Amino acid sequence: MEDSEKDLLALDRGYRFLLFSRVTRSIAVTFSMLSIPLYLYYVGISVLNIGFVIAGAMLFTVVLTLALGMLGDRKGFKLTLILAEIPYLAAMLILYFTQYLPLIYLAVIVGGIGGAPGAMRGSFSPGSTALIGKNWPDPNERVRRIGLLLSIGSFGAVGGAFLLYVEGVISPMLGSIQAFRTLFLLAAGLMAASAMMLTLLKERAVQSRKNVIMSRESANYSLRVILSNTLNGSGIGIALSILPLWMSLRFGVSDASLGAIFTASYVATGFAAFASSRLSGTFARRGLRISSYTRMLQGAMLLFIGLSPIFMLASILYVMRSFFAGFGAPMRSAININGISGSDYGTATSVQGVSARLPMASSGASGYLIGVGLPVPEEVGGLLQFLAGITYYLSLRARFQKST
Repeated sequence: MEDSEKDLLALDRGYRFLLFSRVTRSIAVTFSMLSIPLYLYYVGISVLNIGFVIAGAMLFTVVLTLALGMLGDRKGFKLTLILAEIPYLAAMLILYFTQYLPLIYLAVIVGGIGGAPGAMRGSFSPGSTALIGKNWPDPNERVRRIGLLLSIGSFGAVGGAFLLYVEGVISPMLGSIQAFRTLFLLAAGLMAASAMMLTLLKERAVQSRKNVIMSRESANYSLRVILSNTLNGSGIGIALSILPLWMSLRFGVSDASLGAIFTASYVATGFAAFASSRLSGTFARRGLRISSYTRMLQGAMLLFIGLSPIFMLASILYVMRSFFAGFGAPMRSAININGISGSDYGTATSVQGVSARLPMASSGASGYLIGVGLPVPEEVGGLLQFLAGITYYLSLRARFQKST
């Protein structure tokens, strides 16, 4: 049965609220991703233990992502997107109200505060990708909407990086720890605003399920995505999970300087994602190549960052890497659900997300590798991400051609 014009307008209105939500969420999440490694270091936690704490956050996020994805297939993604905001909101409040180390550990882990300091996680989650896949069946329309969502989230992430810059400005007056705590409270308010806007989302009716978990067809397709995601997640966990701290140790730069560089990187991601969304009509012809090549280029940039002798060159390379990340992500997100049954979107995107997040527990090795040599985490992580790009193309080439 054809959708009525009223139904389509309701979906479009809901999508606008999703965009607004992703802006506020992106500011909050990006600030926490950038600041937590630095904050933990300032309160006296060793670099090695910081890696382990972030690894714990990755493992908790894996469980939460999988549970919410399966719930979304059964009860709707609007509910799961709202529920996903609660742990982070609680974490920011804990970090504001206490400096007791066990509670700080708990907040970071339960809040899932870890991973790459990029704009991706702040702009959308497996749940929002599944929601778009469910509401808009056309692959080109999915690319356009996911690209716009990522672009909006990336520009929101500029606000998160700006908050790190603000911390660097106000820390001489308040002290670094108190400056961070004050901004954690602001982040909590932003996440609460995001949750409120998500209550205004619209989505199509939940489809009846014939499988307990996932159909065989969806599972076979997801396995091909998982193979690349595992390599990619491992590389990100090692190279990027404590990147702000890595840059601080490697080049001796201030928090304000780090905030400025990450601001530039989010602008690059936003423009790249928007440009990619304009190419949605090329999905069938060039989507897989764009997705694979940009991931390879991200890895190559990390390899060069590890070898960079000066902060400015490393910064330029990181901004370039962010551009490639933003350009490839919309196509890749649409490809990842292109061979998935409609009733499996939540479970499949969550399993795929878990396959990327669980290997990020490799962040536990970051502190150790820094001890081996400062360039080592970036070199190892870059190589893994480069291989992930190659694997993505080889794994999906035959299935992608059949599904488009």
